[in-house]
Amino acid sequence: MLTTGSFKLMSRVNYRRDRPWRDEKTLSDVPYDVTAQRVTGSAVASYAFTSDISANAGAEYYYEDAKAHGAGATVAARNGYLSRSNVALFAEATAQTAIATSMPAFVSTTTRNFPVL
Repeated sequence: MLTTGSFKLMSRVNYRRDRPWRDEKTLSDVPYDVTAQRVTGSAVASYAFTSDISANAGAEYYYEDAKAHGAGATVAARNGYLSRSNVALFAEATAQTAIATSMPAFVSTTTRNFPVL
């Protein structure tokens, strides 16, 4: 986190890789074994104009893919490979008054599914 007076910038990056579906001793003739991974990153900036008025803006991105292994890959996961990504953006402003707190906001998100190979 970076802090300078009324300005704050926070960021993070995560990576996860696992094998959530692994069934080598299945009752069927087709074993199912998938490796999945995801990378997530985000950044949020905050600025306090006064003690009663502030603004926040940020973005979050993720990319994930999955790969099926073994004899069941073609049947189970369309040639064994899938990937997609998502971007989300937001911005908000907060104003406190004696009566209420007002918080207008903007949110946008988009998802892209990559073609299956």
